[in-house]
Amino acid sequence: MTAHQKEPQADPGLDVFLQPIVDQLSAALAGRRPAVQGAALAECLALWLAGHGVDGDAAATARMRRRLFRNHCAYVKKLIPIYAKQLGTGGGM
Repeated sequence: MTAHQKEPQADPGLDVFLQPIVDQLSAALAGRRPAVQGAALAECLALWLAGHGVDGDAAATARMRRRLFRNHCAYVKKLIPIYAKQLGTGGGM
């Protein structure tokens, strides 16, 4: 079970879709140096953000990406204590 399953989801079927992706990413990153793990996650996040835009409106695109990034970071912060408890590392951010 992953930490995201503790949070209410708008779509109850999301976990069925999400779990295999989380499992694959976890396996790919397991045992790698923290710098490599962080770089891989940063690449994925940047690609995800770059894929969102408003045609012909650079300012609206920038606002959208900032909002997505802010919301993403807020969600990550909520997940940290859940995973820290599961992993026995304690604490939050």
